Amino acid sequence: MVGEKKKEPMRADEESKTWFRNARIYENEGAWFFATREKIDVGPYTSLKEAEIDVQVLIANLKNTKSGEEAIQVIREFNNRERLQLL
Repeated sequence: MVGEKKKEPMRADEESKTWFRNARIYENEGAWFFATREKIDVGPYTSLKEAEIDVQVLIANLKNTKSGEEAIQVIREFNNRERLQLL
C-alpha cells in the first residue's frame, strides 16, 4: 500500500483526481498514524497493519458524506472513538 498511486472514489462534492498514498500512513516514535485528505492525523496505532485496516474502515464511513464539513465531523468522531478505546 505504501507508495501506491490509486484513483480513489470521490465524495459527492469532490472533483476526480489521483491521490498518492505514500504519505498517508506513517510511524512516529513507535506509534502508527494516518493522515486524511483533510489533513487530520488519525491514531495512534500499535502496528502498520492496524492503521492500514482502519484507513479502509474510515474510507467506507466517508463514502456517503456530502460535504467537507461533514467529512471532518466523521473523521473527528472516528478518531475520538479510537482514543476512547485506549482508555
